Amino acid sequence: MSREEYRNLWKNVEPRKKHQEELMEKLTNKEDEVFTMDQKKNRKPLYGTVAAFALLALILAGNSLMGKNPGGEPGTVKYSDLLFEEPVLVEAPEPMEGQSGKIMPFTEELLTESAAFIKGTVTEIAFESDKVIYTVLVSKVYGPSEGVEEGKSITITNDLYTYTSLAGSVEKLQVDRTYLIPLTLREEEGKEVYSVLYPFAPQIQMTKDGQYLYPDHYTSLDTEEAKVVEMDTEEGYGYYGTMKLREDDSFEKDLEKLAETYLGQ
Repeated sequence: MSREEYRNLWKNVEPRKKHQEELMEKLTNKEDEVFTMDQKKNRKPLYGTVAAFALLALILAGNSLMGKNPGGEPGTVKYSDLLFEEPVLVEAPEPMEGQSGKIMPFTEELLTESAAFIKGTVTEIAFESDKVIYTVLVSKVYGPSEGVEEGKSITITNDLYTYTSLAGSVEKLQVDRTYLIPLTLREEEGKEVYSVLYPFAPQIQMTKDGQYLYPDHYTSLDTEEAKVVEMDTEEGYGYYGTMKLREDDSFEKDLEKLAETYLGQ
């Protein structure tokens, strides 16, 4: 390959200007060096090796800086690259025959039926008769709430089929994972019972390094900077929509506004 062809190759790559000038200078300055006959014969392969390695390094660095995965799409991230607590195996009973429910699509207007919107870590999952029971340590409460206090654990109860009917662990709540969940409140046999408002889709989940994984039906939380999550999980996945990821500090502020808008109605 001629030196002119190498120059054209660099122009098409678009590396940072400083790096481009430095690398072009290294190639050009070879004319001023004194070579033996053997070195002159090997000069062309040397240019090819230097250029190939430099070009590969620049492309990989560019992908990293632009938030791309090699071979992936801009603005996407793989689910397998996100950091979560190790999964805890939970053996659930089979749901009773005849248990079913009419499932309507989630919209943010459904939040008007919520009594609280919390951030909490699941510490235990148990099964009792036809129910699934979650123990959740609450770390934050968003907007108005009824009877939920930060720093204390609450019990959340849903019908068993809302757990067993889900395709995979992404939709199900998992032990040691932190979620941001809207809850309903009802009275049952003289006791107040909290339940997950919409247990048929993934809840908003917080990663170990402070990122927020959320389903796209939360339209108020979506931003141009949010990344699409490629669900490359082998654990099963049945959510019909798209999972998104935000890592900015404004996410919980946006969630607070959402909770205040609907929970106060």
